Amino acid sequence: MSLLLSTDRSRTKLEQLLTSHCTGTILTAFFSEFAERWFSGFEPERCTLVIRGQVTDFLSGASSTIALRNLLENGHSVSIKLDLHAKLFWFGDEMLVGSSNLTGNGFNLIERGGNIELNSVISATHDNVGVVQNIIKSATKIDIETLSKMEDFLATSATENTEVLNWPTNLLPDVHKKLSISDLPRLGFKESAEHDLELWGNIARSHLSGNFEQATNMIEHANVFNWLLVKIDEVGDGGLRFGAISSFLHDELHADPALFRSEVKELQQNLYSFLTVVGSKIELSVPGARSQVVKRR
Repeated sequence: MSLLLSTDRSRTKLEQLLTSHCTGTILTAFFSEFAERWFSGFEPERCTLVIRGQVTDFLSGASSTIALRNLLENGHSVSIKLDLHAKLFWFGDEMLVGSSNLTGNGFNLIERGGNIELNSVISATHDNVGVVQNIIKSATKIDIETLSKMEDFLATSATENTEVLNWPTNLLPDVHKKLSISDLPRLGFKESAEHDLELWGNIARSHLSGNFEQATNMIEHANVFNWLLVKIDEVGDGGLRFGAISSFLHDELHADPALFRSEVKELQQNLYSFLTVVGSKIELSVPGARSQVVKRR
């Protein structure tokens, strides 16, 4: 039976993993410069890091381009997945998973203390490894050249309205195209509000509590939302019907094993339940008796 680990015990466990293994995989929404210095002190040889990497994460200081540059220059792999909320540290046959981001607060690395976090250790079973690898496959890998362009964009965007900032599609074109099954809501809008503890549940609860701007901001940062915008823009003002989107999803969605078309359509309906309620750049309409059409509002 797995035990819950407090913040300090989680840090101790991660230290043990880093001391025992020179390679590993880290999923963390945020990655700070302070945490990178702590992490690099263990002299890992080659690790894979996936972060959320939204524009606002860097402008707010939650994540650091300096930290990413240090990793890249030392031969590590860095990827971005805009709707990542998972926190997982996989080394050898163990995975530390829970609420801690790889930041000073997330693992109590700073003198003034940190957040109250809870984590647990699970085995790196075949199924668990598959879940993690699907997330990695759907993330967008970056290099130092791309990172430099990201830094240039951040430098010119510091005074902009950070609530609506997104990476330009010509800077990170793949970040809005790759999809995994975790990018879509497993439940409809109402059910997500009651049962989903991640992104889609947060969107639904924000909207139901009257925080419409926050709900809109969150849904417009979702990977599947930006993927859908790209598809809409490719066809122009006419928009895309339900069947066309289903076909795109079936062909491009990373899932192991592959989903049946009926399963894809169920996920699509869940997404549409959010687009119907939450105001955004995407409009969902039903022209006459024909199928639903999505297009730019």
